[in-house]
Amino acid sequence: MFAEDGIIERMFAEDGVIDKLLVKNGPLEQFTEAAEILSQLAPAVDKLTPTTDTLESAVVTLNKMVNSLSGITDRIPRRRSTRPAVRAKRTTDQAGVDE
Repeated sequence: MFAEDGIIERMFAEDGVIDKLLVKNGPLEQFTEAAEILSQLAPAVDKLTPTTDTLESAVVTLNKMVNSLSGITDRIPRRRSTRPAVRAKRTTDQAGVDE
């Protein structure tokens, strides 16, 4: 481990693992930034949790209401149209009929 070309030697060598971790915008700095962002998001998520519970409850209630209204509308007889059905007029070309 401490021998020449051992793990410790390679870690602390120039361009070794330690240098790669500590480089500007390297993995360690990016990890630190991500941790800071996540720690700032935690209070916001905690504040939104009751709101999401309320929204979920509202969605469930609205779904039940829509389903019950759908069942009612299926039972109502539909009114027949008082207007005669519109029929499309077909025009035929006399030459097309002869062929």
